[in-house]
Amino acid sequence: PADGYTLLLADAAFTINSSYYTKQAHYDALKSFAPVALIADTPYLLMAHPGVPAATRKDFIALAKAQPGKINVGSSGNGSGSHLVGELFKLKAGVNLNHIPYKGAGPSTADVMAGQIQATFAGAAGVVAFVKSGRLKALVAASAKRTALLPDVPTFVESGFPDMVVTNWYGIVVPIKTPQNIVQRLNAEIVRVLTAPDTKTALFNQGLDAAPSTSQEFGTFMRAEAIKWAKVVKSVGITAD
Repeated sequence: PADGYTLLLADAAFTINSSYYTKQAHYDALKSFAPVALIADTPYLLMAHPGVPAATRKDFIALAKAQPGKINVGSSGNGSGSHLVGELFKLKAGVNLNHIPYKGAGPSTADVMAGQIQATFAGAAGVVAFVKSGRLKALVAASAKRTALLPDVPTFVESGFPDMVVTNWYGIVVPIKTPQNIVQRLNAEIVRVLTAPDTKTALFNQGLDAAPSTSQEFGTFMRAEAIKWAKVVKSVGITAD
């Protein structure tokens, strides 16, 4: 029942799936659910094995252009956020990278550290410790501004790619017919918790930035995400069907 007692914790893939699973998806992220609140996000990072001869985004692009189709870049799976941010990067940078899909970010990251593939895109939350220990080399972050998690890592925006702002985000949605007064009550309580210092610290320690919002702001954000990724899916021609 749409009574406020059934909530869904959605992530970035939520607004990708309707474009990627055009036949299998039995719901529409924007029509079947009502936004309650954005909770937290973490930027995607382009990371490479320490032995890859590239220290910056510019170096990596030059390397990819010198070896078209020979640089292997992993993702957490076909149609995943890390796959699509890689495809968006390929479009923006004009490079030909060899996509290697894995069953999750963990295996992809592990193979970069082992030198089985050269690079991967992954959310910062899951890899900060590996970057700080030197097992991975973070070349660039897909955030609007430098993340406090890795303040020395430049952003795509800084390096001439203003449209490369991509985060792995988490938010709460409810069934579409949930009464608005219940949506607003849920939003108020979630925002109250997210603005508490201990909550911010707990999220930051897990590699996440608290991102409280109104339900309207979250709805606007989800629509923008759906439009952005639909264009990428269409331009690349990927589908699960």
